[in-house]
Amino acid sequence: MELAQVKSDTSVLKYFNNTGAERAAISSLCYRIFGTHEPEVRKLHQQSILQPYKRRRSAKDFANKYLSNLRFGDSQLEIDLEPLDIPTKSFSIPDLEFGNSRFLSVKGTAGTTHTSLEELGEARLRLLKDTRAGFFGNDPLGRQYWIVPESVNQSWGNALLTMLKTEVANFLVDESGYDPIVVPYNDLVARTYAEQSRSILRSAEQFCKLPGHAVVMIHHVSKYRPQQEDTLAAMVIQELRNRLQIPASVIHSRTGEESFELGKNTNGQPEYVIANGRRGKLLGYAQQVALNKILLLNERCPFILSNKLHADFVVGIDVKANTAGFILIDGFGKNYRYHSKTSREKEKLRSDQIQTYCYQIIKDEISSQQVAHQKNIVIHRDGQMWPSEIAGVKRAFERLKRENLIAWDSTLTLVEIAKSEMAPFRMFEIYQQNGFTRVENPQIGQYEVRADEGYICTTGRAFKRPGTSLPLHVRKIEGALTIEECLEDVFFLSNLTWTKPNDCSREAITIRLNDRFLKDEATAYDQELLETLDSESEAYGSKEVAQ
Repeated sequence: MELAQVKSDTSVLKYFNNTGAERAAISSLCYRIFGTHEPEVRKLHQQSILQPYKRRRSAKDFANKYLSNLRFGDSQLEIDLEPLDIPTKSFSIPDLEFGNSRFLSVKGTAGTTHTSLEELGEARLRLLKDTRAGFFGNDPLGRQYWIVPESVNQSWGNALLTMLKTEVANFLVDESGYDPIVVPYNDLVARTYAEQSRSILRSAEQFCKLPGHAVVMIHHVSKYRPQQEDTLAAMVIQELRNRLQIPASVIHSRTGEESFELGKNTNGQPEYVIANGRRGKLLGYAQQVALNKILLLNERCPFILSNKLHADFVVGIDVKANTAGFILIDGFGKNYRYHSKTSREKEKLRSDQIQTYCYQIIKDEISSQQVAHQKNIVIHRDGQMWPSEIAGVKRAFERLKRENLIAWDSTLTLVEIAKSEMAPFRMFEIYQQNGFTRVENPQIGQYEVRADEGYICTTGRAFKRPGTSLPLHVRKIEGALTIEECLEDVFFLSNLTWTKPNDCSREAITIRLNDRFLKDEATAYDQELLETLDSESEAYGSKEVAQ
């Protein structure tokens, strides 16, 4: 109907698709798309989160209404309108090891701290903050940089930094703690990508001359929208790594600006204090920054698996906006590394690229002697693993064998993990209670297998989340491990809830960490403008010297 009403003189919008090809669309048929976190649709999105009994009832109503009389040409299609009744199959929750050889178990393993499944999340967080346990990876942090706007450094910056030092000390059983070198940058210039970029890089190149890790606070340089890609953050992370070999994470000034106000200390002196009603949110924010932006950036493992994976070595791969992320993790989760590489294509890797990257990354990891002999190597591809990627990974694997970097009998298993699907698979727990049929979410660990595909419940009713559990779809492409072994490994790795220890995680850590690191890094930014700014800075510096 809308198409029929389009006027002959309507304008046309031109755009580029994911492959860079030019496309066109009638402007009057274009509509703005809102993310689920945006304020305009947040309330509507809440209405789409259905409890299990409502979702199951809606699915059955849909089947009865729309699928009961389907035809394909002259053929009548018969579809079972009743949900499939399957026996319950579950993987057990793995035991976890923390610092100082402290263990946590849901199974009641001897010599461990016992907890129930319902209390597992809080028990993990308690042990991380227990001085008798703490982080498994609790070696002292190396050199740290705190790159912060000058306006923040002269106001509430020290108050926030003090909170972060406390939070890191709560996790690391180490006296040196977190004591970064403070590097202010001039943020009193225009809040544009160009001017803020120039100031940050100028200060970093002047004061961050030695290797280390950096947390960089930035301002939003455009109107803030939740989940919006941040070009300034992408620039900071990539340029600090490329120019100075400094891994960096980014935080924004918005939370601090909203949480601190100028008040007085106990001596009546002016001091920045936490604003009324903001303490709880700010403490939670500081804890998340300590975990995700400081400790995980420094490759410190909060806890590891006490029960080894079927795989000896797992490589998680994701590609976003011409950036490929690789997470390497051993069979216990003791050691992990993140690498990012450039992809010539937006959402996939060419065969020669992935062959080179996988070969070099795995070779370097084995040569570093951070991992033991690897027999079963598994690849976790976030989303689809393209034929070019399959061919490239297999060639890299064979080369590693030929060069005796891995054993001649080593095996390679390729796995796809789909976080979202057009027609998602759901599981429900059905039982009778007091004459009524109860419909609940399945328990965490339940799974179902269909040939070389399976579904695993990495979330479940033990963790009180709104809505209906969405099992993770896992597909084995080829390899020595069975689909059940692949599913169990994915489930075990989802129990490494490092980014939020008191909760469950829908994704395996091989997928979640890639998502975290690529979120800021894999965003396009104006490199030509940066080169122009660099040229101007060099010319300005030469002029000053001449004078």
